[in-house]
Amino acid sequence: MNRHLEAAGEISLYDLVRVLTKRKWLIIGIILAAVIASAVICTRMPKIYKGVTVLKLPSFEMITTTIDAKEIIELIGRTDSAKIAKMAPKTSSAIADIRLSPLKSSRDKLELSIEAIDKNIIPQTISEIIDYINNIDLVRTSVKEEKENLVAKANELSALLLEANELAKTYKRMQQAGNPVNIGFNPLEVSKKIADGKLDKLSTDQRIEMVQKGVVVASQLFIEPRPVKPKIAMIVILAGISGALLSFIVSFYLEYTRHEEN
Repeated sequence: MNRHLEAAGEISLYDLVRVLTKRKWLIIGIILAAVIASAVICTRMPKIYKGVTVLKLPSFEMITTTIDAKEIIELIGRTDSAKIAKMAPKTSSAIADIRLSPLKSSRDKLELSIEAIDKNIIPQTISEIIDYINNIDLVRTSVKEEKENLVAKANELSALLLEANELAKTYKRMQQAGNPVNIGFNPLEVSKKIADGKLDKLSTDQRIEMVQKGVVVASQLFIEPRPVKPKIAMIVILAGISGALLSFIVSFYLEYTRHEEN
């Protein structure tokens, strides 16, 4: 090998094979040591589970404010360890990562991804995150304003229904008394307005109930059955490759120093 280096300044394929064959047990030992060490380290690392769901932001009819998923993500900012502690104070110690991303198909929906040491705390973490988003100034004030307007509308509808019912009762009493019926409204129209008003009131009450919830879960929570981290197979393979490269370097270095000593 030394002769080749001096004569041509290059290492032939024969020299490479000869060195690798000569140092095969060293190479195998380093590779095995790297693989075993990485496997042992992986077994001692905490297992991380991942849960994914979709959150729906509140929509408004009575006010002009709109809440966009991207806007909420910008307001929340980077979800580092300090932010995770604020978003999920009760479960943050078991949370490895929280990610929020807007859905391409919708402006008012965002995907929530949670990585945790204990998969059983993921549902509780989702509830904490929803509470955190609902308490963002933009969301809280918009929901409050929308609810106030809806409550005012519901009260107006209740008053109109009460008045319409009184007119209908008056008409019925006059008919039962046999008095000539000469009134300034059409009883059929009143009955129709009462029916329409009840439907409108029911719809408004449902809107109030929905709006005051604020952010809600829009899809079923999916939790990966197996840990997503550590990725043992990939880590072991990379460790084996790294061990092989290291063993090659050590082998050629030892061969070089041996020739230098000679």
